[in-house]
Amino acid sequence: MTVPGLLPPRYLLTHAGVTLRLECIFPGDERKGLVPAYHFRIINEADEDVGNISFRVDDTPHLIHFAGHIGYAVDPLHRGRHYALRACRALAPFVAEIKGSAIITADTDNTPSLRTIERLGCQYLGNSPDPASVPKISRGCPLKRRYRWTPRPDDPAGA
Repeated sequence: MTVPGLLPPRYLLTHAGVTLRLECIFPGDERKGLVPAYHFRIINEADEDVGNISFRVDDTPHLIHFAGHIGYAVDPLHRGRHYALRACRALAPFVAEIKGSAIITADTDNTPSLRTIERLGCQYLGNSPDPASVPKISRGCPLKRRYRWTPRPDDPAGA
């Protein structure tokens, strides 16, 4: 699926045995506050689908404070192998080209995701506002830790 104004990557997104396979380009839905996004499947060395990663390309208060530009999930059977980290690094040149930097958030108690974010070298921006104080923005999300990731386009590791 192609969306006007959003083009698929012109190059293979891969890093350390992980390849990102474009599943769809979501056009967004302004009425629902949803921004355009790229959704990829994470494929490992054995050609197994091990999870997904999304790159949201616009800004809203909800995205900046709670959802983030990057979201990932690794299937339970494949956790502990740094697939989320490798997927982010595979996505790094595309993020650098499209946005320059991205906000990544994680629940304050999600230790594996926080480790992934730290290994990426992200800059800690602080916690999100108290979700109860901004219900229209938080949309029921828990408190999040917020980071800025600025991948370098010339660094194949995306560090």
